Amino acid sequence: MAGTGRIAIVLLFLMSLATGSLADASIDMPGLPGAPPGPSVKHWLRLRVIGNTFQAARPIIWISPQAFGRRGPDQLSLLAPREYKTLLGFAHSYRCSKSGDADVEPDSLLVTEYATGQRHTVCVLPHEKACDFLSRMLAIPRVRWSDVSVRPIYNLNTSIGCRRGNTP
Repeated sequence: MAGTGRIAIVLLFLMSLATGSLADASIDMPGLPGAPPGPSVKHWLRLRVIGNTFQAARPIIWISPQAFGRRGPDQLSLLAPREYKTLLGFAHSYRCSKSGDADVEPDSLLVTEYATGQRHTVCVLPHEKACDFLSRMLAIPRVRWSDVSVRPIYNLNTSIGCRRGNTP
């Protein structure tokens, strides 16, 4: 088992070198930053910085109506089920690319949803659109962000260098 863990770490490291960022290495392994929670968590939205960036670990934001443990750069924003549903409606209606296959700009945002046992890409947003997305997301009238639930979004916004006008 220890050998398998070492191999996984080496693979993750090599993928991070190829993509320019540990966050871009899209290999989800339990216990590593960005890895999905267990199957008992039925719904979540993940906001992750991607693109050729050599910054320190960026926050990976999880938004869910269900609490679950996170550590490292992972941070959880917990919303009431109705508010979560409203947020999902916003994310699905936001005009954006659904594919991350092309070259991705530095500090782009990958929005991933998990529901009904399936995970899919909601949006791939270049930097400027990512800032706009975060700002508009926090301005949704029917979502009451508490101080605790909004802090991870502010941290993400700051880490990608959104301008003052785009800061929520």
